[in-house]
Amino acid sequence: MDYRLPLFGVAFVVALGALVMPEKFMTVSGPAYAIDGDTLAFEDDRVRIVGIDAPDAPEASKEVSGRVLQGLVNDNGPITCTKAKFKACRNPARSYSRHNLECRFANGDSVGLTMIAAGYAVDYRMFSGGRYQEAMKEAARAHRGLWRTDWEHMVALAKQRSQLDKGC
Repeated sequence: MDYRLPLFGVAFVVALGALVMPEKFMTVSGPAYAIDGDTLAFEDDRVRIVGIDAPDAPEASKEVSGRVLQGLVNDNGPITCTKAKFKACRNPARSYSRHNLECRFANGDSVGLTMIAAGYAVDYRMFSGGRYQEAMKEAARAHRGLWRTDWEHMVALAKQRSQLDKGC
């Protein structure tokens, strides 16, 4: 019996399934390392932590937020990332070859909320629905993290990321 045809059929169905519903049921989990303050790399995937934005400039702030995220991952891993369950104006499945997912530490705490509460990222309202606004305001009031060392850039980033597009 020729098994090539049935194997081809199975491979085709799997590939088609990946095209039709790639992100809807997406879960990425396991050991991870920080690319920067809002992106994690897993063995085969990169994940943008949805709803937050860590500084890309100045370079020193970008490096600090990435190191903080890496420390949190080291202390609280493994990480599990899934499709965000909160409402937002926009929630694209991918950006810049990364999955946009909500991530949690092994104890269930939100990675995004932890980064914002520690002062190393801001609420990205268009993608968070404002979910992290209060934690960000508290981090700023308490001068935590980059709010202490890079106030002007964090204020500018927070203002920029609090804006909503028309129709949101």
